[in-house]
Amino acid sequence: MKTSCIERIPNDPMVIIRKSYVTICQGDICAAALLYCFEYWHNTKNEKIQAHTKIELKNNLFNTFGRRAITTAIKTLKELNFITTHSNPNPRYKFDSTTYYQLHPENVNQALNMLKEAK
Repeated sequence: MKTSCIERIPNDPMVIIRKSYVTICQGDICAAALLYCFEYWHNTKNEKIQAHTKIELKNNLFNTFGRRAITTAIKTLKELNFITTHSNPNPRYKFDSTTYYQLHPENVNQALNMLKEAK
């Protein structure tokens, strides 16, 4: 693996905004950044459903986007069928108001394939 000329802090969080993600997210940069976050959590935590509050999402994006932008981005990702939102899957915790997000990578891959074919 190629190393960097700058020594990085171990486990330093980052957000990647891919141009292709911005394109498939209809130009919504916040949605593209969130899509990367959901992808990262899906790949590293091996959990199909992730629980996050809007404040946690905002913090994970380094407060670059406000709550309104995050709300709009989540709406965009849901409309594109890239994610779905759920309540707590454990029926014992019906009182829990945390939103649970499920990434649908097959839908993201389909959109990326259509983008590749269009080029």
